[in-house]
Amino acid sequence: MRIFISSARKGLEEERDALDGLVRALGHTPVRFEDFSAQTTPSREACLKALSTADACLFLLGPNYGHVFPETGQSATHDEWVAAQKAGMPRLVYRKLDVTFEPNQHAFVRVVEAYATGVFRDSFRTAADLLPKVAGKIRELESGPSPLAFAKLAPATRPALDP
Repeated sequence: MRIFISSARKGLEEERDALDGLVRALGHTPVRFEDFSAQTTPSREACLKALSTADACLFLLGPNYGHVFPETGQSATHDEWVAAQKAGMPRLVYRKLDVTFEPNQHAFVRVVEAYATGVFRDSFRTAADLLPKVAGKIRELESGPSPLAFAKLAPATRPALDP
């Protein structure tokens, strides 16, 4: 699986770096902006394109919202949340405890956790606390339902023969 890791880097450096190794150790491919090289494509477009190739998206909610882009009025993580939600992509969310959220981040967390449109999330304090939780959820995704659905076919009907 390709797993897109989304968050502001500031305040979550250790966790983002640890997740890269964990995802690889589990036999999957992490997709993070830290690994992008020079491109002619605008950064936002490159990130959203990479997200569209992922099988799941892992969101970390830390203290910082990130830069607000004038094109969208949102941070990159918020843009990625909207894109993953529209695509119907599995979203795994982990909220860091014992930190003070910036006002924009606090508002974003309310969007992510909204009962009608958001998702349930887990929480963590340290990278060591986060990794086993993420590993368990990735294993659940691995054993999830097949994209193929099998159903019984309707019995074939034979056309009536003319006498």
